[in-house]
Amino acid sequence: MKRVLTAFLVIPPLILFFLYGPPYALWLIISVVSFLGLMEFNTLTSGKGRWFWALLGTGICPFFQWGEGLVLIFPLALLLITISSTSLFLFPHDREAFPQGALIFGGICYIPFLLSHLLLLNNLYGKGWILMLIGSVWVGDTLALVVGTLWGRHPLYPQVSPKKTKEGALACLAGVVAMVLIFRPFLSPLLSVGRSLFLAAGVSLFAQLGDLFESMLKRRAGVKDSGGLIPGHGGMLDRLDSFLFSAPFLFYFLHFLPTEA
Repeated sequence: MKRVLTAFLVIPPLILFFLYGPPYALWLIISVVSFLGLMEFNTLTSGKGRWFWALLGTGICPFFQWGEGLVLIFPLALLLITISSTSLFLFPHDREAFPQGALIFGGICYIPFLLSHLLLLNNLYGKGWILMLIGSVWVGDTLALVVGTLWGRHPLYPQVSPKKTKEGALACLAGVVAMVLIFRPFLSPLLSVGRSLFLAAGVSLFAQLGDLFESMLKRRAGVKDSGGLIPGHGGMLDRLDSFLFSAPFLFYFLHFLPTEA
């Protein structure tokens, strides 16, 4: 009940703000959740939130809001140089400097960089594709949870997430396929059924890979949730994980593959 109530109180206002808010609404949402997700990632990997690096990492989001293409390489290069240089002073011992700096830079690439592909989707292809992605991932996750809990018998990847099952993974795929086909007439009527199925399979695959990757981080840290920010849901990273890999896939699918039949 707490999980459902929290989702009802948080998700609709965010979607309404995204749809009817100012032009920078999505950028603001992604910046905030990226900062919170980075804080949790840093705690999982190093035991410290490192708020300064989390704040600095979210600084790449404006480049996605107002730029595209090669301009996106600039903030990553600048961050890598900054982190590598300051590691000399923040982590003076040879055994600490490289792994700590690599974790900080890796977290920035993992969360704000990947998640900011939603800004590219919004700028180049419109809000409808983001709504399709959100609906597909949430329906897929919900079906995976229900089917896996009630009928799951075969573990999917027990070394990382013992509760996930192959039955749940197939249910997730079915849910994503259904959502893509529902949105297809409104977003791209000329998108062929074959490409629609490929798109759905990719979104489902990368959403579940993102979930498993975050599960690996939590297992390594010995915790059940990435945090306790969202009652009934865990931390912010627990809610972002499925979008971190699936959002870039959707963007590059639309960018490189034609949508015509």
